[in-house]
Amino acid sequence: MSTEQSSSAGASSGSERLSADIRKAIELGGDIQETVRSVTLKALTKGEVDTASLRRVAGDVPKGAMEGAANRGAEATESIKRAVAGLDEAFAKAAEAATLAAKEASGRMREFTSGDLRRAMDDLRGMETTFLDSLRDAAKAGRDVASTTLHAFAEHAANSGTAVGRQVQASIDQLGGELGRSAEAQIKDSIETGRATAALLARAASGFLAGIAEMIEARPAGKPPGGGSSGGSSGNSSSGKV
Repeated sequence: MSTEQSSSAGASSGSERLSADIRKAIELGGDIQETVRSVTLKALTKGEVDTASLRRVAGDVPKGAMEGAANRGAEATESIKRAVAGLDEAFAKAAEAATLAAKEASGRMREFTSGDLRRAMDDLRGMETTFLDSLRDAAKAGRDVASTTLHAFAEHAANSGTAVGRQVQASIDQLGGELGRSAEAQIKDSIETGRATAALLARAASGFLAGIAEMIEARPAGKPPGGGSSGGSSGNSSSGKV
């Protein structure tokens, strides 16, 4: 089996496992939002925090949520909302981690250019779109209550904002200052360097995200998520207001 085939098989296995974990969380009930956020963060830290992994995770979570909510009866709608809110919060933390990685790289890497920073900002801007698109795609693939709930959540979130969207905006504001300083430096830029730097940032973001996840896990029970550089975005998720 080639490296590419092995990687594809691994991603498929990871997707199935994530969907199964989300389905189980829904079926068991409890604090669905917190459980989904935790499971999603763990899934993201197992690889690079890049566009491909974010898209994959964003598709797996709604899929598992719909499967788990199928037998929840009257609680199906609320269960799906809580699961999607957990995904939103996890994406906000991923955006925070990506920002920390970009800021560290811009200050320590001689090869890190203004072009690299712009690419990092573009990737951040795409996070909320990936999140919302995943909900719309899941709504199209779902049926009955699940489809209606996901569609309504996606439209409400698009109009009212999301936790990941608020974190992305805060991150863009932070990186804007870094971009101004980076643009002043006369550093050689190239396509190959940009690709290598993007991969390095994705790996670094995974490390930062693992640290963030550990801090959340260590938080005393009952204490709401937040703090750090996220600007409190996690506690202001668009959930529950559909």
